Amino acid sequence: MKLISAKIENFGKLHDISIDFSDGLNVFLRENGYGKSTLASFIRVMFYGLQGERKSQDTYNDRKKFRPWQGGTFGGELVFSLGGDKGKYRIVRTFGEKKSQDTFRLYDAETNLETSEYTDDIGEELLKIDERSFRNTVFIGQQELETTVTSQINAKIGNVSESKDDMNRYEDVIGNLKNEINSLSPNRRTGDIFKKRMELEIIDSELKAMDPLKNEMTSVAEKLHLAGDEQRKTAKIIEGLNSRIVELSKYQDILKDKINYENLLQDITNSERRLYEAQRRYFGDQFADMPVEKRSSEINRGLRELDDRFKSGVPEEKELRILEKKLAKLQFLREKLSLMEENSEEDYKVGGFLEGKSGLKVFAGIIGALALFIGAYLMASVGNYTVGSMIIAIGILIFITIFIGSSAGRGNGDRRGSRNNSGKRLRGIDDVYDEILRLSRETTAYIQKYYPRCDLSNPENQDFEAVRGLSNDILRYNRLCDIREFVKELKEKHKEKEEFELSHDVEKLLNLSYPEDGDGSFEALSERLKEQTTLYNEMNENIVKLKSRMKTIEEELRGLYEKEREYESGLQELRDLEKKYNLMVLVRDQLEKAHNNFTKEYLSPMMEAFEKYYRIFINTSGLEHIPYRMDANFNVHLLAEGQVHSTELLSEGYKNLVELARRMAFVDAMYIAEKPFIILDDPFVNLDRDKVDGAMKFLDEVSASYQVIYFTCHDSRVTA
Repeated sequence: MKLISAKIENFGKLHDISIDFSDGLNVFLRENGYGKSTLASFIRVMFYGLQGERKSQDTYNDRKKFRPWQGGTFGGELVFSLGGDKGKYRIVRTFGEKKSQDTFRLYDAETNLETSEYTDDIGEELLKIDERSFRNTVFIGQQELETTVTSQINAKIGNVSESKDDMNRYEDVIGNLKNEINSLSPNRRTGDIFKKRMELEIIDSELKAMDPLKNEMTSVAEKLHLAGDEQRKTAKIIEGLNSRIVELSKYQDILKDKINYENLLQDITNSERRLYEAQRRYFGDQFADMPVEKRSSEINRGLRELDDRFKSGVPEEKELRILEKKLAKLQFLREKLSLMEENSEEDYKVGGFLEGKSGLKVFAGIIGALALFIGAYLMASVGNYTVGSMIIAIGILIFITIFIGSSAGRGNGDRRGSRNNSGKRLRGIDDVYDEILRLSRETTAYIQKYYPRCDLSNPENQDFEAVRGLSNDILRYNRLCDIREFVKELKEKHKEKEEFELSHDVEKLLNLSYPEDGDGSFEALSERLKEQTTLYNEMNENIVKLKSRMKTIEEELRGLYEKEREYESGLQELRDLEKKYNLMVLVRDQLEKAHNNFTKEYLSPMMEAFEKYYRIFINTSGLEHIPYRMDANFNVHLLAEGQVHSTELLSEGYKNLVELARRMAFVDAMYIAEKPFIILDDPFVNLDRDKVDGAMKFLDEVSASYQVIYFTCHDSRVTA
């Protein structure tokens, strides 16, 4: 298989480049930064497509790494030949922002017709290895000389790569087996067997608490039985005490009814006495000689009269005081007006004496009003009718005296009014007269609420009889209302007595006697009941605690029984896991043994090929030969002083020579008949000058059998 040409439209930093390839060694000597590694990757991508789609870092994600800086699609075409008459083909690939935008087309390079002989997995279909194996063999990238043996490399070496169920899957199968063995491992903390053993040890330690719990459960059951017996005995004692207390309680209930009945009789007596006293106070001296029917008739008549009079409410004490003040002022103003009219205008200017006389009348009016109020209070509240009547009489006498004095001056008032009508009345007399008129109207308006026919609005003709009767009517009404309330109260008490006598055996109540007390008093029984109840409650609390503990033990034992079943099940699971683990270890060992037996057959050709290339480097460069050994996995180990050493101990340059020889040994063993092309992306950068000659000899040797695409940046690493 040989490369013929490549055309790059856009790929990384490469743009619009065409390249032709020849047989043998193709050297691309370019300065650093030209894009040699990009060109090498282009050839790989043409066969295998972009890799590392899921990698976040651009270095490992081909799409991000080789997307052109100017954006857009990128890709190109590659022409290759399969040798002989197997034909020539042209691969055309383009790549977009995501995989769904990628395209692949394959053309017959001779007819330029599209063909479907191979798919977009053309690299794996032609070379019989995947992209990872391609990187580990024929594609030798810069600083990527170290290689590993994949299952596909192994299969290709054994020439069994066509089979899908053989060595091609060995690496995956062994990897899966190792993962499964590790997941089951009894020695790893993450292993299922290790975790199951730890789990069973924990359960076993928990199960050790089962026997003590069973013993405690037996003990608690015995205590519960004894506590129940004691509680039942105490309950019988409490029942007897309660029975005796109930008897005493019934007696106390009957006694309470008796007391209530006696109190009710006393209430009736008290109500009758209060009614009697109220009637006697109302009728006074007439009470003793007045028949009951007449008293009742007078009371009802008085209530009808006064209910109608005071239907809008009884005047309050505050209102009466205001009324008295208005009357006193009215009397004063009338006296003043009379004096002012009796005297001439000159006498009025020096009327200090007359003003003093008028002041005496005002004072007398106040004394009279006060006498009326005090007398009414003594009769209504204290019940002292004699003294109260005398004080009221004095007050009335004072008002009569003032009234007569005021009437004597009224004639002068008429004459003065006459003079005023003619325009000679003094302004002061007008003001007094207007004030008297205003007060008369206000007093009339108030009095007419209770005495509609009373009219005091005429200052020249005022009758205060209704005013003087208001206080008496209020006193009478209050006493009559008291009598009415006492009658109502007495009726209610009698009704209550009748209802009580209908619902109770009065004779039994009156003959009630204290029951014989053979077991002690009610207080003593109550005290004993309290003690026994406290004891019973303590017993009950103890039983509740014992039952709670019993329930807890049962729950714990139930959990332990479940743990016991879990332990038995876990033991069986452990046995199954151990059986599975041992079987997998056996399978792994047998597969590795079979694999080693398989690779032994091809170990000798591999060692011969490695020896050939290794000798080229050593002999050409005049280097010291270091003995080595190759194992069945084609790993090279160095031998020194009887010890086996890793190639990691070598210098970078020497290590590169070993890995190059190992890679070419793989390629020789994998491709015996049909040879692939080899890509070398400056693999000699780590070589000293004394090793470069061997590297050049190596290039000549390889290019004699293979088409070699060699990229380098220095002419010292180019063959002559």
